[in-house]
Amino acid sequence: MLPLRLGALAALTVRNFDERMGTLTIRSDKSGQPRQLALPKNTSDFLALQGDGKLPQAWLFTTVDGHQWTCKRWQKPIQEARTEVGLPSGTTAYVLRHCVLTDLVIAGVPLLTVAQLADTSVAMIERHYGHLTANAAREALATLAL
Repeated sequence: MLPLRLGALAALTVRNFDERMGTLTIRSDKSGQPRQLALPKNTSDFLALQGDGKLPQAWLFTTVDGHQWTCKRWQKPIQEARTEVGLPSGTTAYVLRHCVLTDLVIAGVPLLTVAQLADTSVAMIERHYGHLTANAAREALATLAL
């Protein structure tokens, strides 16, 4: 639903999500610069459920027993989910982030937008995902009239 690094997800508090506006403020990520994401309704609804009944300073994502979702606590549930849905054994949370970014690029989302969502540079997106835009170039050329 979100192409965020797990550390950024784990750092989210209920206060970072504005249900009324449907936005999520990412304060802690690799670049160190806060950013705000406008969310689609299904993602906003999901985050509203995560924050339901919690205080603003509470962690948005927690374990079943209410602890902050951290690296040590998310590995096993991710492995279990991977097994349950039949993903390959090497599938990790980082791989899932890569899949989201791949889907965005293939869908034709501008690379600047993908970079902003992922908190990285356009150069990095081009380097790792640029080959996926070949079909878009082909389609663009097909629209030209002689």
